[in-house]
Amino acid sequence: MWGQSRRACAGREVPWWTSPSPRRPSRAEWRGGGWRRYIRFEVSPAPVRPASSSTSSRGRSQFPRWALSKLDRELAEEAAIVGRWSLPPLSEFGLDEAASRLCDAFSAVCRAAMPPAKRPPPRRALYWWSAEIAGLRAACNGARREYTRSRRRRPQDVDRDDRLRRIYVEKTKILQHAICRAKEEAWLELVGGLERDPWGRPYMWARNKLRAQSAPISDTLQPDQLGRIVGELFPDEPEDFVPPRMARQTPDTEEGVPSPVTEAEMEAVITRLQSKKRAPGPDGVHGRVLAIALGHLGDSLRELFDRCLRSGQFPEAWKEGRLCLLPKAGRTPDSASAVRPVVLLNEAGKALEKIVASRLVQHLEEGSGPGLSESQFGFRARRSTVDALKRLRAVTGEAEHGREVVVAVSLDIANAFNSLPHAVIREALKYFGVPPYLFFFFFFFYNLFIY
Repeated sequence: MWGQSRRACAGREVPWWTSPSPRRPSRAEWRGGGWRRYIRFEVSPAPVRPASSSTSSRGRSQFPRWALSKLDRELAEEAAIVGRWSLPPLSEFGLDEAASRLCDAFSAVCRAAMPPAKRPPPRRALYWWSAEIAGLRAACNGARREYTRSRRRRPQDVDRDDRLRRIYVEKTKILQHAICRAKEEAWLELVGGLERDPWGRPYMWARNKLRAQSAPISDTLQPDQLGRIVGELFPDEPEDFVPPRMARQTPDTEEGVPSPVTEAEMEAVITRLQSKKRAPGPDGVHGRVLAIALGHLGDSLRELFDRCLRSGQFPEAWKEGRLCLLPKAGRTPDSASAVRPVVLLNEAGKALEKIVASRLVQHLEEGSGPGLSESQFGFRARRSTVDALKRLRAVTGEAEHGREVVVAVSLDIANAFNSLPHAVIREALKYFGVPPYLFFFFFFFYNLFIY
């Protein structure tokens, strides 16, 4: 022991270390050279285990979430008024700092008007479960325990074991019959509900919306496998790629002065936010809450939009998104073709995107450029698949009347939107002769996005 006069072993080496991560490593090797010498150790990361639905649903999200169903509109109005009073002039800050301060004001409205979202329940009772079945199940489990305990007793009593086994079998049959009756009654009630509420539980069941929550795909995949899938879904632009040259010339280098955001454009944004119920972005601000806050903070947001259009820049905070991988039916999520990527962005950034997109569409439809083809029906207002089918029937009818041959060619481009090189988009903007400020805005917009 330390402090003794006689020479003895002054203790022993005990390997012990701590880590700031709650996950334990799968392997740790260490080597020590004695007192006051360096200790070398190697640590390998712990393997990712497939998370179950219960463990995933109980975990806390790293993004803020609020319960939209418990929104208090009056508190949201008051918080927006306070935020307008306390918000300093955004012209005093840079573009990114101004966007951050405005997003903090929107988050303060959410904190004041809604409680944080609670964890979902770990399990949900089956549709045929009842208190009667719970009692029968408890009685069946009790009979099973008595039977198994009797068989472990020594000396063994055959008559007693046989009697307890018959009791256990009888209670099991009673439980099974009760479950069958409950399932049949629940099915009849479900069918009868079609007349009372056709859009209620039967409709949701048919749409497969009554399924239990499962762990996100990103939590069940290995890190290298997840990185490979994300890399295939969002590939980098090839360095040696040369986009095809268009016939028109490059727009003038002078950016010009873009028209400021109008009241009509802001009203269209607010109407869209009120009518849509979508998952929020990384900031957790719902569209409906943002629509309420814009009643008092709308001028500040419009001022920020004007700065973005004049400078041709997009705030970095609005380029960040939550990547969600949705599994496709009938496929195992082990490849990029088996999942559908969805990126959740902040509502404020999407509002600016909507304004810029509407101006771009207006230029393509009414501008001096070549315009879009009359045969294009996708992603165009007041044109649908029905119109495309009518056009196809008209073409085939004319060919049949003139005894001609019609060939239909169908193309399915895998991951078309995410794999399109940005250089091609820039060349297309040059070809259609978009205004210079829109061209440079899209140039910086596609510069970097963080998922």
